[in-house]
Amino acid sequence: MIFDCKAFAEEMAKRLRDEVIKWTKEKGRVPKLVTILDPENKGSVVYTNLKSRMAERLGVEFEILNFKFEINSLKIENLKLKISDLNRDPTVDGIMIQ
Repeated sequence: MIFDCKAFAEEMAKRLRDEVIKWTKEKGRVPKLVTILDPENKGSVVYTNLKSRMAERLGVEFEILNFKFEINSLKIENLKLKISDLNRDPTVDGIMIQ
């Protein structure tokens, strides 16, 4: 048996699109995903761009917030505050830190 990865991925994308359409009808808005990204991490930039394209295909709003990750207490506190703000935002349905 040969597993057709491309066909499987397309089927999963179709199912997810259907779920997004259903969710949008129920909530009256499209789901929104926010990614906090360190723009200096090239691997994370590539991965985040892939997620952004998939979100667009699925009909999900996708926002990228650039945040230079540094190990110091002020930057960490700023990151915590940003995450807290996003958690309180009723239009944000998911947060990823990349």
